[in-house]
Amino acid sequence: MFNSVIIKNIIIILICIGLLQSCSNNTDSFQDIDNNQITALDNNDNTIIIVGAKFKNPKTENIYWKGIDFLNSNEKNQALIQFQLALKLEPKNLTILEAIANLTGEKELYTEAISLYKEIIEIDSNRFSSILNLGLTYYLNNQFENAINQFNLVINKSTENYQILIAHYHKSEIYLNLKDCINAIENIEKAESIDVNSNFQEKIIDLKKDISETCK
Repeated sequence: MFNSVIIKNIIIILICIGLLQSCSNNTDSFQDIDNNQITALDNNDNTIIIVGAKFKNPKTENIYWKGIDFLNSNEKNQALIQFQLALKLEPKNLTILEAIANLTGEKELYTEAISLYKEIIEIDSNRFSSILNLGLTYYLNNQFENAINQFNLVINKSTENYQILIAHYHKSEIYLNLKDCINAIENIEKAESIDVNSNFQEKIIDLKKDISETCK
């Protein structure tokens, strides 16, 4: 059974990487693999900032941003309604699909979220934010082997250090839950060695403490 703190951390990361492509707790931003979107999480009020999201028509864009406004107000059900309306206008828009997949995962509708992420990856096999999220959703659904396979894709093919760090971090969590101390230690050390400007190192330190206590 999962440690409740670990589960909470996974959900937080799922939100950041899925809906936002990537995020940090400072004003730095990370660019997704297809260069469509640059995003960040504002340090002061946790407002979502998205630059360069692409849409085919203004109506879709207006509906999407309305959803983002609802999301910034923590009105997630209303946000989901707006994203679904936008998707009807642009059914293959990956920005919208990923937003819906993320909120679906947060509702713990894991099977549905997995299907959505797979749909996104089928359209763009190099969208590593969705590959990472697919791994996280598998993890939340106790499908450890599938989760590790997705994390390995991110580690081996993504060019974004922050995504690679998160993949190693959650691989370490999985191995710790499986009492595989060797792989848990190996992955947390790899995560720690990746230099990114974020406060994620605090989570790494906490997980290292958990590993030390479990793997005495």
